[in-house]
Amino acid sequence: MNKKQIRVLTFLIIFAGFQAINLNAETVRLTSGEWAPFTSEHTLKHNGLVSRIIRDSFALEGINVEFGYFPWKRSLRLAREGRWDGSVGWAITRPDIQEDFYISDATNSIPKVLFSLKEKPLIWDSMVDLEDKQIGVTDGYFYGSMFENAKNNERFKVQYVSSERLNLIKLLGGRMDAVAMGLDAGLYMIKRDLSPDQADRITYHPRLLAETFQGVVFPKKLERSARLVKTFNKGLKRLKASGKYDQYFAESRAGLYLLEN
Repeated sequence: MNKKQIRVLTFLIIFAGFQAINLNAETVRLTSGEWAPFTSEHTLKHNGLVSRIIRDSFALEGINVEFGYFPWKRSLRLAREGRWDGSVGWAITRPDIQEDFYISDATNSIPKVLFSLKEKPLIWDSMVDLEDKQIGVTDGYFYGSMFENAKNNERFKVQYVSSERLNLIKLLGGRMDAVAMGLDAGLYMIKRDLSPDQADRITYHPRLLAETFQGVVFPKKLERSARLVKTFNKGLKRLKASGKYDQYFAESRAGLYLLEN
């Protein structure tokens, strides 16, 4: 056997070893649900922004991830009962979550902002600046204590709608001065549901109404949960240090995870 053949054989042996390691890697089974642009079984590349962050963070530590998609209440229950290893997309400050689960470092935040039209820009620094404005909100959604207190004190006029998409349509029609929405969900709907000309008319103010943080939760009743949360946090830290974490957010907000119809 010549030197070239030896090198090829050595490569094949090493490659086979890596394949065996990958096939035998530990797998974590996590419940999830439909919440674009963060998680989706079929409608987003990489299963969404947060799914990609979680999958790649675990991969950096040599662990595979399997996602199962369920209605959100069932998703949490399956994890709480220990039938799955954990669940994604939960507010890290919820008391019931803190009681029953080990909680990872934040995978993402949910910033709430005000969207408006570029031809009618919204300039504000405090709730006083919103006096007499017509602001659209989605019924049942929470936009932070600052906004809720001002709303209850009637500092501005509120229009309730049943869906965030309807808010955008009313904004484009000039029937509102602004709409309150989650930043990422708003950008996703603008790129998915509106024409390029319509989308180009809408902007948002960088001042946040509120911000909540989400993480991966692992049930305390499962033996390996304490180790898994430490392992995930380590991988997440490495992902952020690599620059990939910020890259994934930028790609998502640019609409690059949308699947073509």
